[in-house]
Amino acid sequence: MVVRTAKYIYVGNGTIAPLTEDQKDYLENNVIRSFASYALRTIALAYKTGSFSEEDYIQNREVNRGFLQEDLILLGVFSIQDPVRDEVPGAVASVQRAGVTVRMVTGDNIDTAVSVAKKCGILPPDFKGKVLRALQ
Repeated sequence: MVVRTAKYIYVGNGTIAPLTEDQKDYLENNVIRSFASYALRTIALAYKTGSFSEEDYIQNREVNRGFLQEDLILLGVFSIQDPVRDEVPGAVASVQRAGVTVRMVTGDNIDTAVSVAKKCGILPPDFKGKVLRALQ
């Protein structure tokens, strides 16, 4: 979401440049998907410059998300690892043998979620496809 809404990218030495649709597509389809396929959680870091008052980002006691998401300068995309605990795959297998259908609910990137579900034994290792993302 941060990559998609960013307008500029930091290129070094205090310089920013417009962030093109091709660059956004590359970041989403290559960098973020690559991280996610290894069950890594991806984080995009961006900022905005200027002098702002509370009224700029709070309206009617609510966060003005539009203001917070406009004119962002993307610093980069990185990932963190939150490994599956050793006992989870065995626990999942145990309850599956008992007849329980295991489902995972997460707010992760869809590719991260699929990779984690495979590591937990919720999805088969050869699973190829998308999981329904519903009820937001």
